[in-house]
Amino acid sequence: VRSLDQLYAQAFLVRDTFIRLVATISRIHKGMLRVRTAPPEAPRFASWDGRDESLAGFELGGLKSIASLKVKLDCCYNGEVWRVLDACRETLYFETVRDMTECLEGITQDPGLEIVRVKSTMDPDHPPDADGGLWAGMRFVSVSVRMVGSEEAIRLCAETHVCELMLVLTDIAKVQT
Repeated sequence: VRSLDQLYAQAFLVRDTFIRLVATISRIHKGMLRVRTAPPEAPRFASWDGRDESLAGFELGGLKSIASLKVKLDCCYNGEVWRVLDACRETLYFETVRDMTECLEGITQDPGLEIVRVKSTMDPDHPPDADGGLWAGMRFVSVSVRMVGSEEAIRLCAETHVCELMLVLTDIAKVQT
């Protein structure tokens, strides 16, 4: 990937395929999606029932804005577009660390996915950030994948596009701002 236009075009093409993949992973591995409009007393996270039309009831991550991508390219990546791994992204939520771990293990064993990177901030002794400062951010596991075995992604010539799947505990997400 050599330009922001190319990166965004690939992200756009692969988005729906990635959302369906993430929804399927959520059903297999006890993951949940954030409910779009939940009254205060209702659960904020729910399991997907397997019907495509029900996905509309969830807040799906989708594509990072072009403005955010430009900032990231300028501030973090010295304009190197190929380093962006989260133009297309989604989040799954889990009640327990065990469920999150089992999901991660399932992802690693999926022959249709190529794992590019796994980043975890779940360790309380997580190292400081790149500038040497203390890190006080949200705890999560980020899995960057390519959908190399997806017929749809291959048909769209986007199977090499890297998508980000965030794995987050519901207790952490409930206090997330």
